Amino acid sequence: MDLLSLDVTDQANAGVAMHLHGPDGVPLFKVDGETPVTITLLGQDSDKLTRIMNARGNRHMRARGPVTMTVEQGQKADIDYLVAASVGWDGIGLGEDETAFSDDAARTLYGHAWVRDQARAFIFDRARFTKASAES
Repeated sequence: MDLLSLDVTDQANAGVAMHLHGPDGVPLFKVDGETPVTITLLGQDSDKLTRIMNARGNRHMRARGPVTMTVEQGQKADIDYLVAASVGWDGIGLGEDETAFSDDAARTLYGHAWVRDQARAFIFDRARFTKASAES
């Protein structure tokens, strides 16, 4: 088997739409009841997210002594990573009918743990970033 054919980098760089579910696990749809509410996310193997994780790891390796981080700092780092991974959305409303995608708006959205959990799980699921998965 040609293992090089299993590379997920191209699709991870392009991003894949994640159908957002509510905190109760029910899929969310736009007002029409048919169009999914989605966030388009890069995969963990994307060039951008790889650079972020490498920089984070390098900072820790250069640190002298133990690296300490508060829970709040860890949550902020998680949100920063998810904002960097987000490249667009459809049907997201933040106090209005639909909110234009921006880093600031994404930061607000990821203030909700249930959204962070879904996005993080999606980003780290390499199967989502195979050509066959992205096309279906």
